[in-house]
Amino acid sequence: MLYENGMGVQMNDYKIVEFTCGLGNQMFQYAFAKVLQKHLQAPILLDKTWYDTQGPSIQFGLNIFQLDLPYATKAQIEYAKARTTRLPGFLRKMFGVRKNKIASSEAFDFHPEYLSPNDYLYFSGFFQNARYFKSFEAELRDIFTYSPDNFSDFAKQRLEKILRTQNSVFIHIRRGDYCQFGWELGIDYYKKAIQYVVERVEKPKFFIFGATDKAFIERLEIGVPFEDVSERMIMHSNQHEDMFLMNYCKHAIVANSSYSFWGAYLNEEKNRIVTAPSPWLLGRDDIICDDWIKISRLEG
Repeated sequence: MLYENGMGVQMNDYKIVEFTCGLGNQMFQYAFAKVLQKHLQAPILLDKTWYDTQGPSIQFGLNIFQLDLPYATKAQIEYAKARTTRLPGFLRKMFGVRKNKIASSEAFDFHPEYLSPNDYLYFSGFFQNARYFKSFEAELRDIFTYSPDNFSDFAKQRLEKILRTQNSVFIHIRRGDYCQFGWELGIDYYKKAIQYVVERVEKPKFFIFGATDKAFIERLEIGVPFEDVSERMIMHSNQHEDMFLMNYCKHAIVANSSYSFWGAYLNEEKNRIVTAPSPWLLGRDDIICDDWIKISRLEG
């Protein structure tokens, strides 16, 4: 049985991309959806129902952008995720039969087969691999545009400081939940990255974002001008502002987070320097762009 959505798209003609987690992850998922649309020339729908089960601390945040992909209905999602066979697992494995048409992806995996004609209907994952976005960079920068006119007063004050600086460099520090998982970056990475920039940029001024651990900042001892301009109280209404303030800096020292990635990736500054920790996370570097400078996060 075929169903149609409000645009007259038959149920078996479209593909759905699922959205989960925070803003940086959502941007990767939407970018993948747009790349999928470009490669497959098929209707792509969005599923943000994951947020219906979450508390107020994590919400869908892409409404700050002009999205042009429609949302899937409940019926469309159920159809796309439905089982297509009742064969038990050992028989499915024996005959190479999938139990549904769901395509899954771990955080940094790259699946080129997803960008070629396929029978998958539902895509679930993070798609944090720069290879997905080859030849699509300009379009993504147009999609993920946020006018500074919409900044809060505090963000506008910080933006003015950045724009007055000739050679601005952002340092993004991710602590908090990363410390619980053992994913946080140590002092050594930041010191090496700062030294790399200092040796190549004339009179840089560093702007620190994302830091709530003041003791950690004090241990940096960077010996050059810097200012902590982190947002003091992150809420859903302002969670994007630090990202776009980082985007106005000429150079970048990124943390191993998707939020940090977009703060650097969306920057169009020519001859920019972007340093990234290696390995990025979970022993993987796939997310790091080819023109970024890998700095070992290991001590020594």
